[in-house]
Amino acid sequence: MRLTSDVLLNAHARLNPCSERELDLRGLKIPAIENIGVTQDLYDTLDFTDNEIKKLENFPNTKRLSCLLLSNNHVKIINPEISEKIPSLRTLVLTNNKITNLSEVDNLAACANLTELSLLSNPVIRRQHYRFYVISKLPQLKVLDFSKIKPKERQEAERLFRSAAGKLMQEDVLKSKEIETDEAETATHNMAQLNEVDRAQVRAAIAAASTPQEIDRIERQLKAGILPTVKNALPAATPNQNGMDIDQAVAPPPAVAPPSVVPHTPAAAPPPAVAQPAAAPAVVPAPVAPVPAPIVAPPPTAVPPPAVAISPAVVPTPAVTDPPSADMVVESSVETVDASPVPTPANESPSKESPPPEVEQPAPTTSTTDDMETDENEETLTSAEVGRMKVTELKAELKKRDLSASGLKKDLVKRLLECL
Repeated sequence: MRLTSDVLLNAHARLNPCSERELDLRGLKIPAIENIGVTQDLYDTLDFTDNEIKKLENFPNTKRLSCLLLSNNHVKIINPEISEKIPSLRTLVLTNNKITNLSEVDNLAACANLTELSLLSNPVIRRQHYRFYVISKLPQLKVLDFSKIKPKERQEAERLFRSAAGKLMQEDVLKSKEIETDEAETATHNMAQLNEVDRAQVRAAIAAASTPQEIDRIERQLKAGILPTVKNALPAATPNQNGMDIDQAVAPPPAVAPPSVVPHTPAAAPPPAVAQPAAAPAVVPAPVAPVPAPIVAPPPTAVPPPAVAISPAVVPTPAVTDPPSADMVVESSVETVDASPVPTPANESPSKESPPPEVEQPAPTTSTTDDMETDENEETLTSAEVGRMKVTELKAELKKRDLSASGLKKDLVKRLLECL
């Protein structure tokens, strides 16, 4: 996404924890810094984290801007004019970028207010005496790579670069810087020598590129004096993923492999014929034969047995349940005795056995037997039973006998014993 004026105007602005106005431009895949003048120098911090910026350049004159956050980008070049464009620059975070040469640090030497710098996760930190070189070139720094610079480190950096080894290191850095400038000049020279047709071809190749890796490849080709083509730009995405060159990216042979496999698949068609499902239908009629057997099961439909459920035999049983009434039982027993000789003499034996227990039952159920039992209960009370009785039971017994039920338990017991 290009950093257009609309993107800048619609970006989220806030106050950061340092009470500074900050413009959030994170994660927009911005390839280059441009149109920053739209901000009208209203922000103290610009956050370009998680983008695809390759060069730290193209800033307008901003007096208020003091902090740049460019972590997780592709920054490889720092414009030497940055000190003139951003004179108040105090904090520069370039963590996880692609700065490889110490010469880029020289471009920050003119930033008089730069006190905090981070180059962590850049190839340049693997250079020998990297930290001492940065400290010697940027004496105004206070924090390098989120680590405070100690006075002892400053003294060692001064001692190192006063020696012959330090001077040789500075000469090597200058040579590498000259080589980079020569490469850039040759690239611009080659581009200037292109005619309109070649330039149109380069533009078409750039337009056909769909990833940043393809654009990098086109840039390297131009620096080497090779004219990129649209064919080279299109397959560049696959070669980059597989780590192959453009010439190796053309891999039509794998496409030939599928046709060779296609003829083999029809040959494998015979195996499905082995499935032989035809045998199964032949067996199907066999299970059909047993089906009539369950149909023959209806013979158990001899419903007549349930019809002959001898319901009359059950009738005598309810007759036996009637004995609760004594008078009725006596009368019924007499009738049964009279009726029994009529059917058969065999029935006389059960009829004769049934009346005796029926005659014995009504006798104890009379009211006279209840009175006898109450009298026996009253007479069977002993002194021991009276002593175990509760007050309520004692009072109930006294009331039955029309005696006074007032007083203590001792008096009630005594009164009841006297009555017995």
